[in-house]
Amino acid sequence: MRNWLIGTLMTLLPVMVSAGPGVWTSGGPAGGVVYALKFNPATPTTIYANTNGGFFKTSNRGSSWTRAENGITGITSFMPFLVDADSPATVYIFSSDRRLYRSIDAALNWAPT
Repeated sequence: MRNWLIGTLMTLLPVMVSAGPGVWTSGGPAGGVVYALKFNPATPTTIYANTNGGFFKTSNRGSSWTRAENGITGITSFMPFLVDADSPATVYIFSSDRRLYRSIDAALNWAPT
């Protein structure tokens, strides 16, 4: 009886879980593991994420994500990045080929520094 009850609860549990403001879900950027999240200090609805699937950006608090690697030749997965606090449209990231890239348009385009 106990095993049946546990099995029934485990089956119903995913139906009872919901997402909303302040609730973490797995519906983020593709790529599985998220290594780092950083917010744009001037526009907190803009978030950058580095995953094992690449570098992503959202402008709508995570409702949708787009790959943000235009101009980067190496792999950005698990590589460090930062958002310039004094100029939030400027983002820096390292790539696997040991290059430092800079974007001055909020990760739309990248150029090696």
